[in-house]
Amino acid sequence: MKKLSWRILCLMLSLLLCIGCFAGCGASKGGDEETEEIIEDELVLGDEDADDDDEGDVIEKTESTSNGGSNNGGSGSGSAVVGNGSAGNVNMDKNLAEKLKGTTVKVLWWKDFTATEKELIKKFEKETGMKVEYKYAANDAAPYTELIASAMAGKEGYDVAMFNYTSFPFRPLTTMQPMEKISNFKASDWDQEIVNAYKINGHTYGVNINGSNYSEYVVMYYNKSMFQRAKQKTPREYWEANNWNWDTFMDCAKNMTKKNSDGSITYGYVNLFAQSVSYWTAAGGTDFISYNPAKSQFTANIGNATLEKSLQQFLTIANRGYMDRTLPYGVDTFRKGDAAMFSCISFFMMKDVSGSFGNMKDEIDAVPFPMPKGQKQKTLMDASAFGILQGSKNPEGAIEFLKYFLNPSNYNKGGNFLNNNLKDTYAKISAMPKIIPYTAGVMNGAALADYSPMSQLICKSDLSQVKATLEKYKNQFNMSVEKANKKVKNTK
Repeated sequence: MKKLSWRILCLMLSLLLCIGCFAGCGASKGGDEETEEIIEDELVLGDEDADDDDEGDVIEKTESTSNGGSNNGGSGSGSAVVGNGSAGNVNMDKNLAEKLKGTTVKVLWWKDFTATEKELIKKFEKETGMKVEYKYAANDAAPYTELIASAMAGKEGYDVAMFNYTSFPFRPLTTMQPMEKISNFKASDWDQEIVNAYKINGHTYGVNINGSNYSEYVVMYYNKSMFQRAKQKTPREYWEANNWNWDTFMDCAKNMTKKNSDGSITYGYVNLFAQSVSYWTAAGGTDFISYNPAKSQFTANIGNATLEKSLQQFLTIANRGYMDRTLPYGVDTFRKGDAAMFSCISFFMMKDVSGSFGNMKDEIDAVPFPMPKGQKQKTLMDASAFGILQGSKNPEGAIEFLKYFLNPSNYNKGGNFLNNNLKDTYAKISAMPKIIPYTAGVMNGAALADYSPMSQLICKSDLSQVKATLEKYKNQFNMSVEKANKKVKNTK
């Protein structure tokens, strides 16, 4: 009975935390099915329920880097190799350094840290005299949301957790504290685009550092060898000529689509999955739901002409036969050479992540996700942010840990790219203005409608059905926005 009551308490708090998808950058070496699960953890809007065959609570693992905790193979965007020499110093004033020495920073993570990251944490411990203890979801069936709920219900005093656009604003408002209240927090230490994008009522709830191992950007991958064999101009050639946009993307998709002798089709482009339609709406300038951080206000944009135009652009690709939109996942299609272009986040650029294209015989390249013609190039971002949990027992230590752990200069990330072209692309898109979509977090958190099948239906609509399909879901979008705005208003 006691165990049942505890489980009910965790589930109730989990609902408050907005059961939905939460991106993690974790990945582990494995096959195609495992890759699909990892992509779901990264981007798909909606968790699958954990198996309930036993009476256990949240499936989790707790580790301490100081007691030799093992690495269970979690490898992801945090898979860079530590460079030679010192990992860098944590710059604290003497009074703070003395105060934090001997304290523990407790971290909730969605995956196990990689061996590289564990080594970096040990260096942090050595330089500061602090200890790092962490708990993570042990497998894909254990939702990160439930892990946070369990830790908070038990008042375990954890300090650090992650959120992103798929869990904003409900997770930070429900579980995290404004960071300005922490004595050693300085907004200028962090990526200002992330700080400002996730501000609520003037308060900072999440931070990151530009170019960190957990800065994930949406890019357009393409099979360079396929383009060369077909003697077609590549996306990089368009990009370097300042002519990479929706029009030239469409030319590439058209030129690379062909019917094979066996009746099969090689497509010019394949989407990650149906929910990735938001790539196109966000790139077009208006997503289904937008957020104004200055006013702390969400807006539903159903009926907006720019939104409809972006959807028309996306659906035109499929209607002309350049994309197979029936596929649940596009990554394997691209990997097998059955599609010339593929849009996804940048962790595929790395050598040692599951789903990497390193085993392909063909050469792979990537360019920024295209924008409408005449629009300044920006980069779509997965936008992970890290906040300090309510009930944190060591918020100052948590700030110092994040400053150290997220600092890209503490990694030799450049040595882990599949090739120099991908390294070049990553460096350039890191410096571009960012676009962060907000639709998923509002729809997931409001829990008034399942965004996944909605986006699938939108994805499969005919060009003539765009307005009717959007109108069908208008009330769900409006009510979700109303609920999010109410949550924001009631949290000061």
